[in-house]
Order: sequence, then C-alpha cells, then structure tokens
Amino acid sequence: MRSSLLLVPLLAAPAAAQSVAVLEQLPNGVLFTYSDDDCNVCGGSFSPPTQTVADDFVVVTSGTFTLEEIVLWGVHDNGTALDPNVFQVTLYPDANGVPGPQIYSALLAPTSAVATGATHFGEAEVEVTLHPVPQPQLPAGTYWIELYNSTFSTPASWGWLSGDLDVANGRDGFVFSPDIPASTWYADGYAPGGPARNFALRLVGSGAQTGGPIQPYCFGASCPCANDDAAAGCTNSTGAGAALPFAGSANLAQDDLVLSGAGLPAGQPALLIVGENAVAGGAGTIFGDGLRCAGQNVRRLGVVAADAGGHASWGPGLAAGQGWLPGDVRYFQAWYRDPSGSPCGGSFNLTHGVAVTWQ
Repeated sequence: MRSSLLLVPLLAAPAAAQSVAVLEQLPNGVLFTYSDDDCNVCGGSFSPPTQTVADDFVVVTSGTFTLEEIVLWGVHDNGTALDPNVFQVTLYPDANGVPGPQIYSALLAPTSAVATGATHFGEAEVEVTLHPVPQPQLPAGTYWIELYNSTFSTPASWGWLSGDLDVANGRDGFVFSPDIPASTWYADGYAPGGPARNFALRLVGSGAQTGGPIQPYCFGASCPCANDDAAAGCTNSTGAGAALPFAGSANLAQDDLVLSGAGLPAGQPALLIVGENAVAGGAGTIFGDGLRCAGQNVRRLGVVAADAGGHASWGPGLAAGQGWLPGDVRYFQAWYRDPSGSPCGGSFNLTHGVAVTWQ
C-alpha cells in the first residue's frame, strides 16, 4: 500500500493476483508415452508417423484462471538429453470424457530444458518449462491439455513421462491419437487408478481458487503400527496404502462423480461409506490397520470386490436419492478387507478420505 500525507482515508491498493499450481503431478518413472509429430516408432496414418496425447485437469475459479506456466517431464528416446524442441500446446474443454472443440493453440519454445539427473529406461529425464504467449484465459471447468514435440528435424522422439495423479485437480486417465491434428481420440486402456494413467505435469497461473469442491484428506499419518503412507491411506498387505482418486464433478445435477479405489488387496471386498463430518477434525482415528476419517450418520454406498490390479469403482449416480443439496459437504472413504498379511493384524483397512462440497 502506498503511503500518503493527505488527510484523507487511505485506500489499500488492489492485491496482486497470486500465482498457484492448479495441477501438480510429479514424475513417477513408471513409463513414458510418445507425443511427437515425427515419432519413429509410433505409426499412424500420416507420413512421417505421429502420435499425440492429452491429459485432463479441473479449474476452480469464481472468475477466470490465467495459465502462466507449464512444466512437463519427459525423455528423448534414442536422442540426447537436451535435444532442441518446440512444443505444440492445445487446450480443449471436456466433452463427456474426451477433448471437445479447440479453444487455445500455440507453438512454444521452452524457457528452459534441464536434465534432472534421473534416468528412465536408459534415457535422461528432462524438465521442460513453457510460458504460454498469449496466456490462456479459462473459466471454471474441466479441460484437456495436449502437448507434443513439434520439431521434425530432431533425431529423437519425445516421450512424456507418467506422473502421480493430483487427486485434487487432476483426472484419472489420458487420451491419445495416432494422427496430428487429432481426428479421433482413444482412451489409454489402463486400469483405473494405475500409475501410468497420468502425465508428469505442473500448471501454474493466477485467478484460481485454492482448493476445489472435491478435496482428499486424512492421509496415512500416525497409523496404528507405524504403517504410514503420506500419499494414501495406511499401508496394507500390498506394501503401500490404498487411495481413493476421483473423476467427474461435485455438480448434483450432473451426478457424474466417480470414486475409484486403488492399491486395494486383489479380490477383497471394499465398502464405500459416506458421512457428514471429518473424524477428529480430518486427522481420523485408529480403526483396524487404518484410520476412520468419515463419521456421523454414516451410510453405506455399496460393496465392490477389487480386481486383480487392486481397483474398485463406485459411481456415477452416487447422489441419487440421497437428498443432498448444493452447499452440503459429505465425506467419503472406502473400507476394505485385508485378511492375509495385514501389517497390524487387524485384517481390515481404509483408504484416505475425500470431502465433497456439492454444488
């Protein structure tokens, strides 16, 4: 605020919009997926062969979100760590789970491209930073971002590394097309909740609200027998905790929210529960081998047996017949059996919680 010697009321200067990361999906090194307009191994109907991919994310804002910075991680297959690249960046609104009509497109040279020192499949990991010009202006909604290497002359094909899902503003799964520009999009084909279904990506900008209407909480801290997992519920017999990633929205009219258990013991039943408060202020209380996070007027929303990959899914249609109204907050969690090798001997465990403010 500027000072003044005039004897008039002082007015605070408008606060500058704060830049925040609306999406944070750090690389996990599980695999990479080619996204290149001269992909030597991709195939496709064009010559040279091509492949492009897109990942989806959510913007929560009362006005407009300005996308100021894009960071992605990948490798140059059969090339040097810092091959020159120019990236085609395209944004689309979501249209029932696939990219809709194009709303933004720009060809961007990296502001920086840095070898991180990590290697994957014998190739050096590169962190690429892009600053969009012009900067996209996005109202609240779900979007797809398509990124591919658009430098025909480079000897290597760009592979976008997989990343850990941002359970707040990311959406599980990606789409790809063998053609550039994409004529048809195809789903990735991996099991829901799998570690290869999302890309290593950070999106930074101003105007977004911190925290959306769907927020994970009550991760595995202070677990019953030191079986903590900071990224999921308390550790189970698989050696890690089970998570509860989501897709869809908190819109009651659409009722498209899907909760997908991941990291569950294969073949074991899992029960989705919903309550009206976050137990112990969101920290949870010890229950079996895990933490009970959802409480008060708890309802059961169905039992699903985990598949061979440890996945189970509930929804859409979770709000049907529940009588929930816009503004109501409900707390979801999956409670599952773990009879063989449970770390603390309780024979059951729970995922982290997910808080939903219905709209």
